[in-house]
Amino acid sequence: MDTRELVPNRRPTCVVEDGDGNLWIGTERDGLIRLNAHARKYSDRRSDINDKDGTEFRFIGSEEVGCKFDRVADLAASADKGVWTILTSREGGCVLARFDGKQWETHALNGLARCVAELKSGAALVGTGGSDADRYQGLQEMTWASKKVEPLVGPEYVILEIIKLKDGRVFAASW
Repeated sequence: MDTRELVPNRRPTCVVEDGDGNLWIGTERDGLIRLNAHARKYSDRRSDINDKDGTEFRFIGSEEVGCKFDRVADLAASADKGVWTILTSREGGCVLARFDGKQWETHALNGLARCVAELKSGAALVGTGGSDADRYQGLQEMTWASKKVEPLVGPEYVILEIIKLKDGRVFAASW
């Protein structure tokens, strides 16, 4: 496959594999792309086990997610199903979005978010910060059910990446 069909603007920003084995590619200007694990090598499989939704590649844009965005800043796999993602727009808005395997939900964030990692089921860590004037810098925990966002004790600078190890420990890279 010519990758210009998959990512016409040729600007992938991140990639993650979810619990179902689907690959998610975040891009700049091309939205999200999901490569359906159940449809990979579809020509080698019987048609009755080919896939769950009829598509090998699925393009997901602003309409499907339910908010305007130009760039996928980061993706993180959910332990349950689906993904968490940080979406940004040229107008300056920043959104935490969650796909639970069935539908998208979004929550607007204060300040510039750069990265996300699932802390536990239904809760994510968000790394924020973008300038000295940004008062929302550091790590924040977002509990999805309550939509509650709380700052955490940790680096108080721009968080560039969050890594969660299998044993539950979390590392945050900052300036």
